[in-house]
Order: sequence, then C-alpha cells, then structure tokens
Amino acid sequence: MGRGLSIRSLPESDMTIRVLELAEKLKVGTDDLLAVCTLLEIPATSRISCLSPEHIKKLTAYYQEKSS
Repeated sequence: MGRGLSIRSLPESDMTIRVLELAEKLKVGTDDLLAVCTLLEIPATSRISCLSPEHIKKLTAYYQEKSS
C-alpha cells in the first residue's frame, strides 16, 4: 500500500516544514505523526512544530518502511 509520496513533494534540503504539512504529504493524521516523532526521538510537540530536513527524511523513511 503506497503512501503517494514522491521525492518532488518533499521540501528542498534547506527548508523546514510543519508537522501538519508533512502529515498531509504522507497522508497520515497529525496525531499519528506526532506519536512517530516521539518514537524516533524527534522534538515535535504540536501540529505546528517545525521539522528539519533530517527529521523529514527519518519520518518519510519510517512510513515508507511501514508500508512495505
């Protein structure tokens, strides 16, 4: 089951995005994404928390692995 995420839909390497925006791109709920942030020790506490490019890569990899 694919998540519909492509490399082109991710931000450029020097950009940050909010949890809410990444949840929309990954087609997951913000609560689910925040729970995964906790699991991966990513400091995001709300849907408007900003995620660094490194955090985005970790989260994207987690969901891609989960859907495999």
